Order: sequence, then structure tokens, then C-alpha cells
Amino acid sequence: VLTSKFKDETKVETFLTYCQSANGLIMEQGSERLPDGSVRRIYAFPHRSFQEYLAGRSLVGPNLGPRVRALLDQSDQWRDVILLLGEYLCFEVRDQERLDAILLALAPSALPDKTRDSDWRAAWFAGELLLLYKRIFEPAPQEDVILRRLQQIVSRGELSHPERAAAADVLDELGWQPDDLFSFVPLEHPQLGKFLIAKYPVTNAQY
Repeated sequence: VLTSKFKDETKVETFLTYCQSANGLIMEQGSERLPDGSVRRIYAFPHRSFQEYLAGRSLVGPNLGPRVRALLDQSDQWRDVILLLGEYLCFEVRDQERLDAILLALAPSALPDKTRDSDWRAAWFAGELLLLYKRIFEPAPQEDVILRRLQQIVSRGELSHPERAAAADVLDELGWQPDDLFSFVPLEHPQLGKFLIAKYPVTNAQY
């Protein structure tokens, strides 16, 4: 492949040597003999993030939103790939249209009649992408829907405890606060009598 790009074996060797020795971008893993008798060297990335970034870049194309949703439903291993894709769309090319399509696919305006864990995980991930989105674009058409979905995850007890806590963290980073954050609850104690106690533990926002 490199030979077809560079059209020069010397340039290929220079590039491979530089990527291995100077910046550590790739490392040689071995070689294999092809049917025609030639030998092909096999390289790999030393860090998975390189592969995930390139995988994210390769996704850019038509029908992006549904494809992203299908990949996330397939495996959580795609989360970092899609986050890197989101960063590329936000900060490198500023492609608001594609980001809007992804957010819409992850958090559609209407939930299906029978929600699955994958629907709630998609909404949670939409919140993570919205954090990137809001650093560049305003407003996000799906922002209200995403905030509502995150609130539902927390209040309904959807997903596992760690996932729900992570979704709540995203909700907090997006700036959401409960309407009754400063409310007090009346209590009565046999010896101490009547008193009020804050409904929530003291938060950073209250400080």
C-alpha cells in the first residue's frame, strides 16, 4: 500500500524507519510470505488510541448517525472510537451537521415503546458527546431531550449503579440542577423536637 502511495521504495523505507525509530508511531510485529513469493512486513500501533482514532476517522460518511448507534449497540468498545470521532468533528472540521445527526440517532425525541438498556446507554453517551458539542456549537437541537433522558436514567434507576452514577456525572457537567436543590425536609425527634434538614447533601454548587 505504501509503495503505491509513495511510488518509491526508498521513501517507503524512510517513512517506516521514521515511524518506528523517531516517533514510535508503529512497530514491526513480523512478516508473512505472500502467494507470489514476496514477503510482506506486518506492523501494529503500540497504543490502541492510534487505531481508535483512525477507526473513528474512517466512519465519516453518509448515514453516520444510524451507523454510530449500531456500533454502540454492538459493543461498548466503540465508545472511545466515537468520542475521538466527535472530537474530530468538533475541533478539527467543525461539522455541526454530522454531530447533530449523531445526537439525534443516540437520543431520538421519542423513546421506543419497550426501552432496552442500549437505549439508555445511547442517551448517556449522547450526553458525553454533548459536552464536546457545547464547547464549539450552541445550541444543540437535541439538548433538552438528552438532559431529560439523563434525568430519567438517574430517577428511574435505569442501568447498573456505576453506569447510572456516570450518567449523573455527565448530567452535572452539563450544568443541570434539581429544582428542589435548596429544599429542606421537616423532621421530628423525640428528644430534639422538630427541625429541618437539607434534602440533599451539601453540593459544590451550594458553596
